[in-house]
Amino acid sequence: PTKIYWDKKVSQYLVTISNLKSQIEIYKENDLKHLRVNMFVNPDFASIVESNLTLLEKEIEIIEVEIYRIQHYYENIDDQTESLEIKSLSK
Repeated sequence: PTKIYWDKKVSQYLVTISNLKSQIEIYKENDLKHLRVNMFVNPDFASIVESNLTLLEKEIEIIEVEIYRIQHYYENIDDQTESLEIKSLSK
């Protein structure tokens, strides 16, 4: 695959991540705020839901950082290859 192919993949993944973040925010703003005051929901369960959402957001951010790291790596592969060639020639 070419750089263009990987750029498209990165773009697709970043759009998906952005959509997931937005969906979580919308859920938190619209649905989660009523969870604590709902008489049918145990407050302890509301805390569990909030905690799991926070963990999910952190995991999504970790994936986003990893995507950027991979993108940086493949965009700079030539520099890395040259560095390896220089090291092998100097031996």
